[in-house]
Amino acid sequence: MNWDNLRFFLTVARSGGARSAAISMSVDQATVARRLKMLEKEMGATLFYRRPEGYFLTVEGRKLLPEAEMMEQAVATMLRKTAGADASLSGKVRITTTEVLACQFVLRALESLQESYPDIEVTINASLKLSDMRHGEADIAIRNKRPQEENLIVRHLYTTKVALYASSGYIQRFGKPVSGTAFASHRLVMYNRTDVPKYWEALCGEPIRQAAIAMETDSQALLIQAVRQGFGIGALSCDITAVHEPDLIQVLPECTDVADIWLVVHPDVYGQAKVRVCVDALVDAFNTKHPNLV
Repeated sequence: MNWDNLRFFLTVARSGGARSAAISMSVDQATVARRLKMLEKEMGATLFYRRPEGYFLTVEGRKLLPEAEMMEQAVATMLRKTAGADASLSGKVRITTTEVLACQFVLRALESLQESYPDIEVTINASLKLSDMRHGEADIAIRNKRPQEENLIVRHLYTTKVALYASSGYIQRFGKPVSGTAFASHRLVMYNRTDVPKYWEALCGEPIRQAAIAMETDSQALLIQAVRQGFGIGALSCDITAVHEPDLIQVLPECTDVADIWLVVHPDVYGQAKVRVCVDALVDAFNTKHPNLV
């Protein structure tokens, strides 16, 4: 069975359509359709119902899905273990984190890392979306959500307080919000509902049902800039805001939240020397920046 065709099958099954799968895999729809036909010919069965609203698995497709996922995991494990056999302090290391953490902590770590290990090449994916560590999408993840998978190496880095901030210009226009009013007559800048769903019920403890949503984004940098320019009120890390955004004003000081930051590594890649030195550099960067919070 052709593994490459199975990759297309899995992507379509997860995305629900040829177009979304093509975008995800950086190919055109014709390639997706051709690969699926090749797999269906190989299997001697129709795997999807093609409908205007999307692709839906047939009975045969549902039977194949768990087998394809097992093969995907086996391939990912094999690649990780093969890479892990190379103990040299050179090559690529992929880190996934958020924009703010990348700018405030990861770059600091890489500065010292480059001096000691100039042959290590780091790729950073800065996004709120969580990479799938089991399938090898990243070597190291720094995230604000502890993973549920039991086979991952997890280390707590630090805890930060999150509070609500607005610019002086925003407050001049709209005033300060009042606790218990659910942000009535106020505007909010929010992270995407799919990325941070809990904030769409209450933002740092204050319900948002009366608020106007001025902007929704998956970019931390854009959200901070929007708060700075007076688009609305946003939830930001207190310690980072105090240092880098001192002109912003905290509103509803009784409304706060906490965010734990975790470092995650798959055990198969932790055997690589280049990954371990990156982990050590990242931990040192967080310890240096916030020695009392780790």
